[in-house]
Amino acid sequence: MELWGNALLGGLSVGSMYSLLALGLALMWATMRIINFAHGDFYVFAGYIFVILFTKLKIPFVLVLVLICFVMLLVGYLSDRAIFRPLRRKAHLSILIATAGLSIAISNSLYLTFGPSPWGASSPFPIKMLSVLGVGLSLRSLAVMIVGIGMMVIFHLFLSRSFLGLQLRALAQDEDIAALMGVNVSRGMILVVGLSAALAGIAAAFLAPILYVSYYGGVSMMIKGFIAATIGGLGSIAGAMVGGLLLGVAESAVGIYLSSGWRDALIYASLIGLLAYLPNGIFGRR
Repeated sequence: MELWGNALLGGLSVGSMYSLLALGLALMWATMRIINFAHGDFYVFAGYIFVILFTKLKIPFVLVLVLICFVMLLVGYLSDRAIFRPLRRKAHLSILIATAGLSIAISNSLYLTFGPSPWGASSPFPIKMLSVLGVGLSLRSLAVMIVGIGMMVIFHLFLSRSFLGLQLRALAQDEDIAALMGVNVSRGMILVVGLSAALAGIAAAFLAPILYVSYYGGVSMMIKGFIAATIGGLGSIAGAMVGGLLLGVAESAVGIYLSSGWRDALIYASLIGLLAYLPNGIFGRR
């Protein structure tokens, strides 16, 4: 029972961060029809910032989180100005190649700046065990899960209740009609890219103490986020949330009950099987 409880809790905690990564990808696909191959490298860049500010400089965690969000919003703005805006009306292949090039550039820059060795990060939460109904659960995993789900709720409320969120939803429905109704398309796209980068940064702040930070980790995290978004239905916000949680629980269960060596193989095989029956994902439009 305890093994099952820790597998579920650990999976939900990591999965909630996968959901944040998937939300950024889903938001960009829904509004811009773009897959940003540098999304995972945004995550790694934010992870290094977290290690420097929180672990090395001992800046309070909440302030570090705010600073990371601000920096990643700026990264998103610069990315939009340099890549996404000039290529927005071009062929999709051009944007894919450009984001792949951006990914390589960021990864190599991080390697030259921070070196090849993985960096460890301090945890903002105490590493203790709680006993719930006789089951020992990790306090850190519980805290990460609560924060991750809380961030998803806040993001959902932002999209559904705020004026900016309604503008982004209008852009996702039809960019031309949204522009006719007075929506500033250019500003909305900047916000989309910035929010996507900020979500990757938040995920990095919570996953860095669990998974370490390394310059080559961007590809892996990009794949995780993309799989989570695809499971739920690419472009579906609710699907990205659910897909990340399912992916985290599946990884944790396979790692505990079988072997970590089988984890990725079985996850990818399951994804292929799911898409064979649900090509658009769980919440994707039919």
